Amino acid sequence: MISPGPTETQFTIEVEQDGWQSVDIPLSEYAPFVDLTEVIQLKIEGVGTVFFDNLYFFKGDGDPVVTGPTAAPEPVQDPSKVVSLFSNSYDNVTVDTWSAPWDNADVSDIQIEGNDVKHYTGLGFAGIEFTSETIDGTNLTHLYFDMWTPDPTESPTNFKVILVDFGANGAFGGGDDVEHELTFTDSTTPELKTREWISFDIPIDDFESMITREHMAQLLFISRNNINEFYLDNLHFYESVSVSNEDINELPKELKLEQNYPNPFNPSTSIEFSLPQAANVSLIIYNSLGQRVATLVDSRLSAGLHSLTWDASNAASGMYIYQLISDNSVITKKMVLIK
Repeated sequence: MISPGPTETQFTIEVEQDGWQSVDIPLSEYAPFVDLTEVIQLKIEGVGTVFFDNLYFFKGDGDPVVTGPTAAPEPVQDPSKVVSLFSNSYDNVTVDTWSAPWDNADVSDIQIEGNDVKHYTGLGFAGIEFTSETIDGTNLTHLYFDMWTPDPTESPTNFKVILVDFGANGAFGGGDDVEHELTFTDSTTPELKTREWISFDIPIDDFESMITREHMAQLLFISRNNINEFYLDNLHFYESVSVSNEDINELPKELKLEQNYPNPFNPSTSIEFSLPQAANVSLIIYNSLGQRVATLVDSRLSAGLHSLTWDASNAASGMYIYQLISDNSVITKKMVLIK
């Protein structure tokens, strides 16, 4: 095992021929010479042919160490209202570069549970450009993306998002470009979290300097403190449907969470809830052990009836708990997945 320096320590194994052999090495065998907080390489030395499988690190209680994210939450917006840059759930428009020549970041394409994901490392600032086919955001209301980072997110860590419009001439420069920067921390909405998918559902109106939106062409992700690596999925703009004046008298009188339908279900189910007024809302699904398995929404929603679908194709059979959090209110119900 090797850590930066480089510093390495070896552990010798008596090899058995012609059969699988389980090797379970305590990490204490490598300390203190190897820095266990920053292991960068494993090296295998020997003579002959060997086959390997199930190579992983785990905690003393037997639970595997979390080394990366599971698949991001499934987006729930109506495809007809979406302009998507990157998501398996929608048709994507042209993006010229996911890491511009002038930025300070590296990006690679990976898959997590069969889902395409962008993996950024060495982050100072990452520039995403869709300049050859700019986006008309006149009728779009929100910018959405899911982000996961293994890095510390406690204050003073921050994560900045900059949206750029090229102005009336539709090209960079000319004095009519506009941009606005938003900063997110562990005390904003959404709040930064470590080793959890964070759903950013940002009203475009929050980008107050965006006085023009007809030629949106750039997004920048910036971190100056701690966040060097993050995973990105479901990056898109969308139009939120507002409640009409004719419907104002039909708004719900109270916060209500309905029983999912169908229940039991396989593999998907619908969950409806009612909001008497606009509010910050989270709808989270937990397994029977209390572990979060999905976040269907984590954003500010308008008053009215909302319906979301959970596709549990990758989940195991069993009882699940779904919880609606709206401002200071929490409602919890149970549902059953049978495969």
